[in-house]
Amino acid sequence: MTENQLSQSPQDEQTAAETIQSPPPKPLNRVNKTAAVRLKTEQGLTYRQIAKLQGVTPAAIYQGIKNLIPDEETETFKTNRSDIFARLQKDILKTVNNECITEAGLGERSNAALKLHAAERLERGLTSANIGVAVGLSSELQAALDKLVLRIA
Repeated sequence: MTENQLSQSPQDEQTAAETIQSPPPKPLNRVNKTAAVRLKTEQGLTYRQIAKLQGVTPAAIYQGIKNLIPDEETETFKTNRSDIFARLQKDILKTVNNECITEAGLGERSNAALKLHAAERLERGLTSANIGVAVGLSSELQAALDKLVLRIA
């Protein structure tokens, strides 16, 4: 008998046979985030109740959806988003002066002019998708830009 054969006992053989015959382990349950968020926000269920429904731990539910549940700060931001953006725009525009504009490249100035024109039209309740205006504006801008380039050169 070899040393290897001596070290195997009948119990070892039985355990090995059971291991081979036993079914594979069940896959770990995963959190259904969409369902969990709905259950939490729309039905007001607790993490424990949701976990029981999904067959996972409350900690798994919490970890899975903690960043998906809007908090008070997010709701406040959403309610005041337009005003927040308006203030940021005002602060940014305060920093723009003639020197800044002159230092900007031709493409940057053209792009800014187009964006400002579209924003102005929207503020006035006009469409910004008017193709005729866009083509006319592009021609006008190109002519003005050509003049600027000649002056700079």
